[in-house]
Amino acid sequence: MPKTTINFRHELNDSSVFSFGKFNVNKRTLKSLVCILFFALFFSSGLFAADGIAVLDSTGTKILELVSAVWVKALLVVALIIEFGVIAFGSAQGEGGIIKKVLPWIIGTAGILGATSIVNFFFKSVTPEALAYVKETVKIFAV
Repeated sequence: MPKTTINFRHELNDSSVFSFGKFNVNKRTLKSLVCILFFALFFSSGLFAADGIAVLDSTGTKILELVSAVWVKALLVVALIIEFGVIAFGSAQGEGGIIKKVLPWIIGTAGILGATSIVNFFFKSVTPEALAYVKETVKIFAV
């Protein structure tokens, strides 16, 4: 069996990160493999949890309580004011692409501000009986 060595390449014009004998791995392939591995581990980690639904439910409740706290909403409103100030100041300075740079931050801040309303909108009709049914169904598939 031939000996496999890892050769690191440092040329600026070569897109290969390293090679295994005859196989060259470029940056894009390496990033794809890392992402696939990350998602596989992330999605399979729930399979080994003993009481995954209960932990997920309590964690979701804690996150919603945190987001709905008054001090978090005040902090997010201040962040929105700063973001709009950055847009106003950047536009006054002649920066043409400032809105494209700040818009994702504004959307994210507004999404966090409205998170409790969004969750309540989608789950206001969920009853304890429906949650019990979902828990039983998940238990059946987990075994």
